[in-house]
Amino acid sequence: MSDFENPVARRAAARLGERYGAAMARSVVELLDAEHMLAAPPARVGGPFPVSVQRTGIGSARLDVSPLVAALIGVLVEMVAEDPDGMVYELSELHEASGPERDALMERLIDRLGGADMSLPGQSARRLAQALLAAVGPGFPHQRDGRAA
Repeated sequence: MSDFENPVARRAAARLGERYGAAMARSVVELLDAEHMLAAPPARVGGPFPVSVQRTGIGSARLDVSPLVAALIGVLVEMVAEDPDGMVYELSELHEASGPERDALMERLIDRLGGADMSLPGQSARRLAQALLAAVGPGFPHQRDGRAA
């Protein structure tokens, strides 16, 4: 039973095998694994701010960019510690603004925090793309060309 590549499939096969027998477990797990219905652990793509990709359902994925968000919050905390009154004023302005004005203020603050762009070298970019494709699976035939069946 341990010849599945997907660690979730291996565990499912072992657990189902205990209750229903190896042949039945293998059959069920092979079917579920072939349909990409067993979630693998998150794929982690390294870099200055690692990204994790987790399958969330058929045809969808979740990106975890917590390291980037944590870095931005860390800079914000430093800015507040250095100039509490100025930052309270700036954040109050942002809170009260709306529409394009709010967007501009938010963009300016994000730039001051160091920006939210993530540069990935070629190998990391390919790994992220592969992780996303693996997470969303092959899709349904009617979804491949963007038209309904």
